[in-house]
Amino acid sequence: MVAIMFWKKKKEEEKKNSRLKEFEVDEEGFPIVTYKHKQHMKETAMLVNYPVGSAVIAKSNEDEPYHRGKIVNYIALSQACNLTPMIKFEDREETMIVMGIVRPYSKELCEALDKLDNIEQWNVLAEFHKISK
Repeated sequence: MVAIMFWKKKKEEEKKNSRLKEFEVDEEGFPIVTYKHKQHMKETAMLVNYPVGSAVIAKSNEDEPYHRGKIVNYIALSQACNLTPMIKFEDREETMIVMGIVRPYSKELCEALDKLDNIEQWNVLAEFHKISK
């Protein structure tokens, strides 16, 4: 009897300490994805796709051309603590926090962007995530 009670207590503790969390479900039984969970998935994907040290192209929404550089670090900005990349550009000495568009560097993309004006560069880079080889 004592062994059964010990086993039940141990199972309850394992359930509490489990890394797997129970999702809240809606009335149809589908899991409810919260803002916090969406943000976590977005940041995880950003860290995997754009690791520190990777070469990137960055473009702000200002009327200036794109810049090439390397991701130096990530910083948590705003009250929501969203991760924002810090980039060391080739043509500037200081490290910049980029809140615009960041895309992986490729020679072909740079050659194509060099032929466009600043607004067209923004439009291409804003839609670039939908393009695949």
